[in-house]
Amino acid sequence: MLRWLVESVNGRLKNVFKFFDSTIPITYIPLLGSLFRISCALSNAFFPPLFTDSEESLTLVRSTLDRLPELNSLQKYVEEQGLEAKRTCWRPATQEAVVDFPRITNNDMKLITLGVYQTSLAGSYTALHLDANSTYGIYYHIEERHLLRAKIESRYTKNKTHQIWIKYNSELEGCQGITGYYCTCKTGARVVGCCSHIASVIWYLGYGRHEPGLKLPNTCIADSIKDADKIIRYFNRL
Repeated sequence: MLRWLVESVNGRLKNVFKFFDSTIPITYIPLLGSLFRISCALSNAFFPPLFTDSEESLTLVRSTLDRLPELNSLQKYVEEQGLEAKRTCWRPATQEAVVDFPRITNNDMKLITLGVYQTSLAGSYTALHLDANSTYGIYYHIEERHLLRAKIESRYTKNKTHQIWIKYNSELEGCQGITGYYCTCKTGARVVGCCSHIASVIWYLGYGRHEPGLKLPNTCIADSIKDADKIIRYFNRL
């Protein structure tokens, strides 16, 4: 939740005071602390605050405090049932199979991910993983239709994939309809926020696929011919 604010502060100091935007000679070390404090004081005196309290921010804080004591019940269920190893109980999800997945808004995504960082990545990450049939590698459980499973590439490690499970309630609206999620990545078991893999699947099912003509964010990965071709096919299907 603090990452965006910290990076914004660093960005402002580097943009305004070019001294901090380049390699600093070792001879400045004795003065570095004083120069940094002076720069921060000038920034506080003559620039508007990067963040101000709002009802939205207070809602995020209350949501975070409510989730802190919770355990990941879906992770426990997946491990107890051995769902990671089972294959026959899953079927590929089509548009019709998950038609009752709750529709969500950007504000819902902020409540799920606790901010804007992962929401801003979800579009480009989704475009990268869409295949020719637009199934996104998502499966539903034949006995529990509201339990989904997805296989998605790691954001950081080439040729590594993660398993994702998402549980939803079709009778609830917005983010309230997402009742559980779990990913096998290092941070995928948390209930305060979620990892980018989970955010990408939720964004696609609840928002992205319902927005014809939606322009996805640019991504440096799309510079390669292979990934650019995936994005072009995605736009052609809209």
